[in-house]
Amino acid sequence: MDVSLALLLISASVVLIATSLDGDGEATTPDAVAADQTAETLAATSMSVEYSIEPVTSQSEWDGENVATDFADESFRRVSQGSAAGLLAEAAVANVEIDGTRLTKEGQNFEPAVETKVLNTFLGANQSVYVEAVWRPYPESSIEGIASAGDRPPRDASVNTAVLRVTSDVPSVGSGTVERGYRLNGFEGAARPIAAAVVRGLYPPTEMQLLLERQGFNRALGKYRYLRMATAIEASEAATDDFEYRDAANVYFGDATVISRNGADARAANAQLTDQLTRIVAADMDEKYDDDVTADELGADVATGDVQIIVKTW
Repeated sequence: MDVSLALLLISASVVLIATSLDGDGEATTPDAVAADQTAETLAATSMSVEYSIEPVTSQSEWDGENVATDFADESFRRVSQGSAAGLLAEAAVANVEIDGTRLTKEGQNFEPAVETKVLNTFLGANQSVYVEAVWRPYPESSIEGIASAGDRPPRDASVNTAVLRVTSDVPSVGSGTVERGYRLNGFEGAARPIAAAVVRGLYPPTEMQLLLERQGFNRALGKYRYLRMATAIEASEAATDDFEYRDAANVYFGDATVISRNGADARAANAQLTDQLTRIVAADMDEKYDDDVTADELGADVATGDVQIIVKTW
């Protein structure tokens, strides 16, 4: 992931609020540079993380019937490389939830593996560190992913905070696109480009097409991902209660849906997911925003392509 060094050091007002007393009753103020430097370290430090996605097999959507057991352990193995900040951002998106339903367990072992590497970076430092990566397509969204490293600071600690923004694997949506959609069709019009970006980021069509067309482990993984989204959609009050993928077009033999091997059509599957997710996002925005919200305000709030890394030191 590309890291944008948009460091927003939270200023003197926070430092003053965070002032506390040390053991001798003397007032202490946290180092105003510490969080800033820690954020820069996260952006500049490269690391490699190895983990397993085997937790996916514990969910009913995983169909491992045709997965060769001899190759299973190696098939589940994953390696991610990048900056510490970038890997935290990746872990946040991997932990995405929709209306409280976790989308996949592919990231269950990823976050703790990243946390261990990140905390090792600061071993021996004369300060405590807590880092939280948060991905939301817009503020207070019911679609969100969060990953963290370290323990939250004590309530009575003098805390200094910095914020680092990192690009996510979800495409950015232009504010103008959301504004035009809202002016034309209200929250549903604003929600559609957001939903389309989320689906494209989580289900890259070329990658998903290859997974669906293959056999064994790869096909099981592609099918698992799509079925998990179906489960999340069914769990949401705003979408279809009984969600099924449509029948595929131009099937040469038998009956097939767009996620069947002989009818595999990732773009058609993604279009169907986008329709359903649009309804979820529109209902969520209608609940979260006031009736007098403007198109400009909605457009300014959209941040599908960004993960916020919040660094706290004390």
